[in-house]
Amino acid sequence: MDFGENGSNEGEATFTASWRPSTCLNGKYLLEPVSLSLQGFLNHPTSSQRLVDLATLSLTTSSTRLGLEWNLSLLVQGNDSALHTQGQVVVNGSTTPGICGSLLENFNPSSGEVSLDLSTPTKSLHLEFRVTQVEENPMRIHIQNGLLRVDSKVVTFEGILDDQNNNCVPGENLTLHFAGGQAMSLEDFLTQYMGAQPCNQP
Repeated sequence: MDFGENGSNEGEATFTASWRPSTCLNGKYLLEPVSLSLQGFLNHPTSSQRLVDLATLSLTTSSTRLGLEWNLSLLVQGNDSALHTQGQVVVNGSTTPGICGSLLENFNPSSGEVSLDLSTPTKSLHLEFRVTQVEENPMRIHIQNGLLRVDSKVVTFEGILDDQNNNCVPGENLTLHFAGGQAMSLEDFLTQYMGAQPCNQP
């Protein structure tokens, strides 16, 4: 798809989709994607600046894996942009086929990975971690190799993300390690520095 008037090319967008076949009706498809992909750009109408540059935005699904990937820049001038973000989220798991062959209806996550980068000309943020186990009832997410970098400040983290003490502030079992050698739980960080308020005391 092209955007513009009188032959001008102010933008383009390409969207592709693949849908999961229905096991109920031959030749029909579920409203459930096997893959979705979008890429494109939008130029400023009166300058050489590119307002939006979407290199990729994609979603893939299968019986064992869900994946989301993106690469987006805003207000691009040459090799510089006012905002750039890229990343990937992967969820591994298993499923029991649902109605008409749906794989997402009963998908049970078991592990995954997250990687995220966000940057401006003066600031940058990077986040990554691995999920090694997901428990339900109560929800407990086991995290390893966590890293958060904001400009030059670095925090690593690992443990279990949950609310074991039922005080509405998660993170008492997830430990943050700061560059100066200090360590504290995510729950303590949220209450002491982010203004989180427990709903009851443990």
